[in-house]
Parts: sequence; structure tokens; C-alpha cells
Amino acid sequence: MGGGLGNKTITLYVLILGALQAGKSVTREVCLVNRSRARISNCYVTLLSSENNTVRETLTIQPTTPISLKARGGTTTVLVKFTPRSRLAPFVEQIFLKYGDLDVPMFAVRGCCQGYDITLDSDTLPFGAVGKDCSLTRKIILSNRGDIGASFSWNLTQLRDVPFRVLPTNGYIAPGQETTIEFVFQPRTIRHDIRCDKLECRLEGTQSVYVTLSGSCIEVAPARETIVISTAVRSKELSKSIVLKNNTNTLWTLTPIISGEHFSGPETVIIEPNSTKNYELNYLPLTEGRHNGTLFFPLPDGNGLLYNVVGNADAPRASGKFMREVPCKTPYTELLPIENWLKKPQRFRVTHETIKQDRPEVATTIKYLEFIDVAPKSKRDFKLQFYSYKECIQQIKVIFKNEQTQEYIWYDITFKSIVDKRNAPTIANIDLTTHVRQQTSHDIILDNPLPHKVTFQGQCSHPDILLPPEQVSIPANSQGSFNFTYMPLKAGKVETRLEMNSAELGLYTYMLTLNALPARSERTLYFKAPLGNLQVLTAKFTSYARTKTDYVCKIDHPDFIVDRTVTAAPSSSPSTMEVSVDVTYEPSQLGDVRATLTISSPSSSDYTFPLVGLGELPKPQGPFTIKAGSNTTITFKNIFAQALTYTFNVDNPLFHVTKGQELIQARKSHRIVVSFDGSDTTNKADVMAKLIVSCPKTTGSTNTSNTPSITTTTAKNYRKGESPPGVAAQLGMGFGITIIGILLIGEIIYFYRKYGLNGPMHHSNYALPPFHSRLSI
Repeated sequence: MGGGLGNKTITLYVLILGALQAGKSVTREVCLVNRSRARISNCYVTLLSSENNTVRETLTIQPTTPISLKARGGTTTVLVKFTPRSRLAPFVEQIFLKYGDLDVPMFAVRGCCQGYDITLDSDTLPFGAVGKDCSLTRKIILSNRGDIGASFSWNLTQLRDVPFRVLPTNGYIAPGQETTIEFVFQPRTIRHDIRCDKLECRLEGTQSVYVTLSGSCIEVAPARETIVISTAVRSKELSKSIVLKNNTNTLWTLTPIISGEHFSGPETVIIEPNSTKNYELNYLPLTEGRHNGTLFFPLPDGNGLLYNVVGNADAPRASGKFMREVPCKTPYTELLPIENWLKKPQRFRVTHETIKQDRPEVATTIKYLEFIDVAPKSKRDFKLQFYSYKECIQQIKVIFKNEQTQEYIWYDITFKSIVDKRNAPTIANIDLTTHVRQQTSHDIILDNPLPHKVTFQGQCSHPDILLPPEQVSIPANSQGSFNFTYMPLKAGKVETRLEMNSAELGLYTYMLTLNALPARSERTLYFKAPLGNLQVLTAKFTSYARTKTDYVCKIDHPDFIVDRTVTAAPSSSPSTMEVSVDVTYEPSQLGDVRATLTISSPSSSDYTFPLVGLGELPKPQGPFTIKAGSNTTITFKNIFAQALTYTFNVDNPLFHVTKGQELIQARKSHRIVVSFDGSDTTNKADVMAKLIVSCPKTTGSTNTSNTPSITTTTAKNYRKGESPPGVAAQLGMGFGITIIGILLIGEIIYFYRKYGLNGPMHHSNYALPPFHSRLSI
């Protein structure tokens, strides 16, 4: 007990008393502890009042006097004694602590008493009037509804002087079992009252049961006629009319006596004076075969009318005959109602046989439980499963037989298997996900339930599903796998069907959900070139097009150049057709440049190549050699994306340019003609000079502190073939001609900022290399 006796949720301790037999007893102890802070006085331990007085009478709770429990640990011992006197079903009773008007549950007790419960279904068994030297058999049921089995034996000494016999005379009946006892009445002498009162059936360990047998023996008059009735076993009850005539002036109330368990009729028949009336004799055979019986009408005048009755029960008719149309490859379940016509449970063994099949080579399976139990006079549904691999029509007979009585019922069922390709059942749904132009494979497990080898051939109309060309063979009564590949060429999600066809097992359909994710980027191409130079790299990709295809190439940055289209021949193999595309990088600015090459076609998803270009500072070039009195042409290219006006100056008067200024279009080349007039000196020596290419400054810009520092050099004489230090640019276009340019750093950075680079500038100069001329004296 906790902190008080208030209402609270309590999980009760269950005291197990066990399963006892009648007359036995058991005592259990339970210790109650008061863990509250208050003392508890004048309490009673008791059972709560309930309707189950039988259980209460078997339980004794001690102490019966008031108890007191000290605070914080006071204890007392409660004794529970269980003394059952008769059979009790399992029970649970709660034990309460009664404190004033408050009942607090303390614990529960659980127990039961196992006992005997063996009875006869009737304590009287009348046989009625039986002709001399005739016999009549009646049956009663000995049932054990208890928990303990017992041996039984009949007291045969009571049957010594009466014409009754019993079979079997002894035996054993288990719990839940029923045993049929047969009594035969065969009188030898005429007596109106023959009986055996309270014939004893002795039971081991419990009280005996009794039945009273009675009958009479009459003289049998010759039968007037024989009544013959024929019908199918367990079919609808069939009646036969018998004409009875009352020629007297008194009312007749006749009580007919019918022998034969399959025959029945009204218990009484009333016939008016001087009139006739039909008596309906009913025949409802429960077993197949010939049944004999009698119909006797005892008349008020002491005479009687005797009829011999013969019943012919033919084989049972089908309990149902129908056709079911079912799709192939789809399990179908048919519910068959099974009726028990007897007053006792029946167990039926289930079998089936094929009546006919239009295509014997087609494999079908029929599954069901081997037995079904049906309660007395009731119905129960029986599940029959049918499965067909291909189209066919199969008629079967399903038989439910009672193996003890050999009686049976049966159904005539015809299954028509059809194939509906539009609504064909799907064996499985398969989800496949991959990136464009990436393969993923899947295995389908195929079953072969037949006793011989079968083959499967796959078929799918979707071009992205790649199937093996060969058939898959599966040995008898085993499994095999079928592997196929999914390689999409365009992104998106679609559904399609994969069909596996077998000549022996028919068509299997699988629903494919294909999810093509966007293609991953191809290998990144890394470029590096000085300003004014270019670099060419090759982008290679695999074409999976099955026809000749023109691919369109696009780049999203002007520093990269590619051919507009490239043609790929048709691919006979998904892995052998490689296509190459040349990409040219011609930087127009310093530093990193990122772009994307996209190669597309209508039949497939785009190929994307990340492009990374690094624009470097120009490298020194030259010098150029000019003989006295001649000239040379130097190609200079405007590498920027805008037309600019450039001026050309030479720092040595012995050299001059043809044209001092020119507007050069974006990314176009210009030829600068430099002439050398010669020198007045008589010595042969090299004359050095520099060609300065400059661009006027752009207004509205100022220098900033983030201008990178590049040191320029002043003019001086150099030896032939020697390049001055400074910023160099490769400006050649197509011919590989290079020059040396000395650039003033502040102006060049401003120029590049204006057209795509960072940093302001005032004006820009391209310094071409000095020219060398050798004079002859």
C-alpha cells in the first residue's frame, strides 16, 4: 500500500491457486505491507460481492477479524484457501481491503477446478412397437465436456432378462470426445411393455449415468404392399402419399410407427368417420444405397396396417455447378459452402479430379486445405485457390468425403482462363533510377513449378531497356534470374512494360517505372594560355544514337571557340562510338575564366563539359631583324570584345611605321608595317628600337589601390636576339608571329577593367620589341 487509500491506478498482484481436482485444497499466503505515513486500523480483508457465488464458496480468506497496520512498514499475513467441490471454469477474483466505506483492491486470485462432465444426450430411449423376432436399433451419444477422460462400462447384468443389447459394452472417452452407443431391441415374445429402467453406465472416477430403455412387441400382420421411393442422397426431401380409409362411424386418431432412420412422417393423423386421408411418408436419405423400413398404423379396433418401405438413395447430386472466368497469372479464390447435415460434427477429406481440359499441356495449380471440420447442422465456407499460367478451360470435380461414413458432397466447377493484354495483371512493379547515359541493372526472379525445363524470352518496347538476346532456361522445379539493363538517353520519368514470355508458362508482365536523372557533367577541360595566345583541347564523348546524328555545340563564354556542329555516325554498340570536339581557348583577360560546353541533339540529353581557362601574363617575344632599306610586317590582334583605336610609335627615328593609327575590330588582326631606313655610321652594328602600340585612355576612371604591381623597364640597347624585360603578350594570329611589348602597368589594367578585368587605367600601350638592322659601310 502506497501513500494513502485514495483512488489511483493499481496493478494487482495475481496469486496463482493452480488447477485442482474436486475435493482437494490449497492454501496460499500473501503479505500486506503499509508503506504509507498513516496507521491503518479496523480494516477487513474480504472478497467483493459478485454473482459468482460458486467461486466464493470455494475461497476462504483469513483473518476474518479486523486488522491494523502500523505506518511505514506495518505488515500482516493473509491466508487464501481454495477448496473446490465440483468442476469450476478458470476464474479470477479480486481481494479487497475494506476500510470503512472504501474498498481498495489488494490482489487477485486465479484458479480452476478440473472435473468430469460426462453425459448422455438422452436419459430415455423408446423403441416403440416392434414385431416379434424383428429388431430395431437406436443410437445415443455419450459426450465428455469435462477436463478429464474416463473409462466407461455398461452394467450388463441389468440386460440379462430383457431383449436389449448394447455396443460397445465398454471403452474410454477423452475430454471433448463423443462416442456413439448403439442399442438393439429384438423382442422374442409378445409383450406390450418391455423396459429396462435406469440402465447404468459406470464411469471411472465420477458418478454413473443412466438411460431407460422401453418398447413393445406386437404380432406383425403381413404387409399390405411395398412402398418404393427413389431419390438422390441428401437431395430435397421426397414424399410418398399413402391413402388411409376410415370405414367406421368414429373419429380415428392414429399414431403411426415408422422404422428406418431415413423415413419420417407426421406423428399423428386424424381421419374423419367414413372418409379417407393421405398420409405423407417422407424419405430423406443421408447415406447412399438401399434403405429398408416399415410403416405401421395401429388401428383403434386392435388391427394394424403394415407397409414395407424401400428407399433407393442414388449418388449425391452436385452441390453446385458453375463456370468461373479468371485471368491468367492471377490467383483466384472460390468460396464453396459446405453443409453438415448431421447432428454431430463431421470432418471431410478434400480431393479433386479433372473431368476434362481442352489443353492438357497447360499447367494449372489448385490449392486447398486437406481437411475441413463442420459443426452439427451448420455451414462453413471452404477456400479453393485456382491459378493458370496460360489460356485453357478446365473442368474439375471437388469432393468432400467423410472417411468414417464414406458419405460425400461434391462441386462441379469449370475454370476458363483468359488473357487480357490491356488489363493484364502485373507480377511486380520495378523502380529503376539512374543518370542519363549511366547504366543500372536489375534481376527478375522467375519460378518454374513444372517437372521439366522451361525457357523465357524478354520483350520491352522502350529503347532505353537493354535485354539479353538469348533465352533464359530454368531447370525443373527451381528458380532462375533474368538480368536486364536500363540506360536512358534523355532525362525524365516514364512507365513501360517488360514482358517475359514462356511457351510453357505463358506471359508474365512487369511494370517498369523509369526515372532518368539529368546527366552528370563530363570531364573538366583545363586551359592555360598567355594573353594573345590560344590553346586547343579535345572534348571526347560517347554517342549512343542509333542513327546518324548532328550534335549542336555551344559555349557560354566568348573566350572559348568551338565548331557549331559535329556529326556522329550511327552506333551499333552502346560503348564504341566516340566523338571528338576541338575547343579553342583565346583569353581576353587575366585570371580564371569558367564556362560550359553544351553538346545537344534532339535524340538525347545534353553533354556538358565544364571549361576552366587561365589567362596569364604575356611572354617576351622577338627581336625582329630588318635589313637596311627594307621592312617587315608584324601581325597585331585586338583580343578584346570591342573595337578599339590603336596608335603605333617607334622610339628610334631610323625606324618608322606606314600608318600611325588604326581602328581594329574586336578579335580581328591588323598588319603593322615597320621599315628601317638605315644609319649614317660606317660601322656595321645593330640598331635597337622599340615599337609602341598604345590605346587612348578611357575617361571616367581612376587608379585604385588594388592595381597589381608589374614593373616596366626604360629603353636601352639590347643585343640581337635579346628580349627586354616587361609584360609580354602573344599577339600573333595564325602565323605564330610574336612581338615584345613593354606595357605601362597602370594603363593596361585600366584597359582590361573596362573590357572585363578588375582595376582602373588611364591609357594602354603595347610595347613592341626593338628592331635590329645591320648596316654595311
